[in-house]
Amino acid sequence: MKKIRFSIVNLIISILFSLASVFGFSAKKYGEIKFASAWTYIGLLGIGIVSYFLVALIWELFDRILQANKAKRKLVNGTETNKITVNSRYVWLKSTITIWLLNFVVFLGVYPGFFCYDAQDELMETITRSFNNQHPMLHVLSMGGIVQLFHKLTGDYNIGIASFILFQMTIIAVVLGFLIKVLSSEGLGKKWQTILSIYFGAFPVLVMYSLCSSKDGVFGAFLVLSVLKLRQLLKNPDEFFKDKKVKNITQLILSLVFMMLMRSNGVHAFIVFAILFIAYVLRHSDYRKYVKNILFIVISSVVLFFLINTMLLRVTDAKDVGHREILTVPIQQMARLYSFDRNSLEDEEISKITEYISEDAMNRYAPKCSDMVKIGFLEDNYLNNTKGFYDIWLSLGVKHPAAYLNAFAMTSYGMYYPWAVIDGYKDHEMFTYTYEDSSYFGYEVEPPGERCSLIPFIDDFYRWLSLDASAQKIPVFHLLLSPGFMLWVYIIILGYVLKEKRIEFGLPYVLPFVVILTCLIGPMSLVRYSFYLWIFIPMIFADLFISAVKREK
Repeated sequence: MKKIRFSIVNLIISILFSLASVFGFSAKKYGEIKFASAWTYIGLLGIGIVSYFLVALIWELFDRILQANKAKRKLVNGTETNKITVNSRYVWLKSTITIWLLNFVVFLGVYPGFFCYDAQDELMETITRSFNNQHPMLHVLSMGGIVQLFHKLTGDYNIGIASFILFQMTIIAVVLGFLIKVLSSEGLGKKWQTILSIYFGAFPVLVMYSLCSSKDGVFGAFLVLSVLKLRQLLKNPDEFFKDKKVKNITQLILSLVFMMLMRSNGVHAFIVFAILFIAYVLRHSDYRKYVKNILFIVISSVVLFFLINTMLLRVTDAKDVGHREILTVPIQQMARLYSFDRNSLEDEEISKITEYISEDAMNRYAPKCSDMVKIGFLEDNYLNNTKGFYDIWLSLGVKHPAAYLNAFAMTSYGMYYPWAVIDGYKDHEMFTYTYEDSSYFGYEVEPPGERCSLIPFIDDFYRWLSLDASAQKIPVFHLLLSPGFMLWVYIIILGYVLKEKRIEFGLPYVLPFVVILTCLIGPMSLVRYSFYLWIFIPMIFADLFISAVKREK
């Protein structure tokens, strides 16, 4: 065993994991963080120390596995490299078909698919031609348009929903097949190509969002494409930019634009990532000569997104739903203070809060989900006196920091606490059921569709996985379903890459991480906000193995 050396990266990860574990445990068990308890601070110290050594051991294990892999594999010469390229020509098609067929079996079991997460609202916008900007307009129009088209042709809404699900499923399968093709062209063996194809096509979390009408599945697909193209740029900028047809630049820009069009937080995440990206490029001579090209990509992507999105909003005459979505955290924080600690507030402070959030909405405060409160946000009052909103929010935060931290922890801990049970919708009535102790996945078919399973036991399995808390409590298996566990796996891998000072390797994988950070300030913890980690973790592992062999050459 090597002597464990001090690492600032490991220290930061250990501190953050300690905070996530202790605060997450307290939020789950007590509904608040026990700041007054000595056990909180003992736990922080103990978990921090243990996790420091654990992360160091995991990194050493990475080193050993990579070294063993390099020892096994012979260095490929030029002839063998060509052979790999030839064999990889059919990998995309084979992988795509495998993923699609595995998805299709589940599709038959849950026919017409998972039509949930505001699906009815988005469809009604298309039917009534009354649009708003709460949901990405490209998704509303594509989903609503396809459902409506096939409904008019057949008179059956289930066929319309199924048509959209199959359309989306095909896009995702093609993208994941392309990912496998790229990795195979760089040296991923046939065995792992097959394993990845089966995993992408059959693992329940990925299948859920391939067959779900929400925007998350296609967003994840374009996020994968964006990372693949950024990865190509950083690995070999000379090769990337020598393309006279600018195919690489065009593909990267379009991937980024469609990613941003599918989720509004994709825009915020990309802008943050772009700042880091440009800062890195400016400091390294290999990329500095392409600064103008890279600035063109970044600026063009953002500008093109705003142009297309603005055009869609104007053409549809979409109404503005206001600022309630972006102000979810402060709205929830003041609502918690009003609901849990009202006696500590002065009459003037209560009056100022209710100027921006209706009293009725705050009386419906739910710690793990802000939906019931934010709907009572008084947009007109906010626009008339925006400064007043921030003044009361900040002044109350200074007086009651614990309440604000607890409000944030309760809506976010499911994203970073590995042993969380996703149950933010508990007691919420849906169209075909009422959530109980689990809201892992939406599962249902919202009207005007209805479930018509052709393979009932598959339907039963996905209902159990989605709505039964026991699925999230099975030892070991529950970690494979946990957004928090997957996030820490991803962070530890990125930390290893950073420790090895392989910034050009790890930088593209920072984009998905930044996307997740933007989701922490969302309305609640849901798997849909980070399901793409189930794609990026095997991808970055495969990338590490491939690059380790190539670095030996």
